[in-house]
Amino acid sequence: MPRLKQIGKLFPTLKRVVASYDPATFYIYLEDIAEADLLKIRANPFTSANIEHIKTLFHEIRHYVDHVATLWGQRLILEYLKSANIRLQGDIANFKTIIKYKNQENQLFYADYYTEEYNYTPVDRMDRRWQWTTTSGIKFDAQGISDETQPIPFVHFKSFDNVPLMRMPISIASLLETNSTSEEVKWHMAYISQLSETEQPFQVKYYGNETLLKLLYNQDLALYNVAVHLAANILHISDFIEAFHISSAIATLTLNLPNNLVKNIPVKDEKFKAWGKRCQSMLDNNEHGFIYFLLLENYAPIYRQSKKFDIAELLRSSNLPDENTITEQVLSEIDIIIAEAYQQPNLKEVFIPHLENGRGFFKDLGICFKNTFVEKVILGKTPTTICNDTDVEMKSYRDAELFTLRPIKGLSISEWYNISAAINTKLTQLYEVRGV
Repeated sequence: MPRLKQIGKLFPTLKRVVASYDPATFYIYLEDIAEADLLKIRANPFTSANIEHIKTLFHEIRHYVDHVATLWGQRLILEYLKSANIRLQGDIANFKTIIKYKNQENQLFYADYYTEEYNYTPVDRMDRRWQWTTTSGIKFDAQGISDETQPIPFVHFKSFDNVPLMRMPISIASLLETNSTSEEVKWHMAYISQLSETEQPFQVKYYGNETLLKLLYNQDLALYNVAVHLAANILHISDFIEAFHISSAIATLTLNLPNNLVKNIPVKDEKFKAWGKRCQSMLDNNEHGFIYFLLLENYAPIYRQSKKFDIAELLRSSNLPDENTITEQVLSEIDIIIAEAYQQPNLKEVFIPHLENGRGFFKDLGICFKNTFVEKVILGKTPTTICNDTDVEMKSYRDAELFTLRPIKGLSISEWYNISAAINTKLTQLYEVRGV
């Protein structure tokens, strides 16, 4: 089978590309696993031969769940569905909706311009971990003019001996990767729990002090690890496993907070005085990286004293309503999203099942995805998984054929892959010619 390209560009891929999640198709791609092997791996995950594969699979499944079961993801899916319909209909008057969607898509990572790399210093010991500081910067508009109303937060890393290493924006990609890597950590700890009592202490120590140390202090992966670094440093968490657990909970909450609640989160004057009006601008813009940063800062005094994560205390520290109130509001907003999806003339048969599954996932998992386990809610609703031997027939579409497809439903895996690729190409082409 020829290697399939990832059509969408929303979700990060870690390390070499052994797997990925594609938000345009809702497919998971597993480059190193055959279909028969995947069945064996899922039937018996806790073996030394299978654990890395099951971790990879659930890393991508978590990306899918974040896409369909957070308020952030539901909004993006609706915007994609609306954009696809506008382009298929040639509705020129509403092409601005496509530009808005592509702008949102491109905010996932931020442009490479905002990342600066200075020196490379490997970390191989706990006493040589990075130092860090935070700053804010501003984006550029489509004409290349700096826009003070569009600020973003940065983390600057230095080596243990003060050598500048890099500047990284706190992006949505970092929040997503914190969640998916936390899922891997959970599976690895479950694997360790199956080992003998004599093996467990050694494996826990090795996993924390060797494996996670090299993962977290890898400059090539800093874009994805910046969120867990913030959580560990701001909350004073020394245990890497606990840092992933807590950073994932707060990252998920960030992706689920309704806009009207975000704007009321308090900003500590003593911490952010130098940032001036940028703080309120980032809240008004629903700048997810800053919201995450702010939640950590507000919660820090409480957590540092108790050393126990408490969602109720986290919410109170940022003047947010209780968990049940937020849950009800998120479900109400998701219901509005699904209702609008039903009004779209085409493709709703493809998109709505994912939106409705996502609503159910959110209801079961809660605002921090800590009420139950992802593997339980996903049972029987796992997204389509393309293995390295899955047969996908390739087809290209001429414009006349693509624009007359009515309705688009009841598709095979191959048909949806090809149609999705064609639609995404049309959206990207429009975005690239704006202003030219």
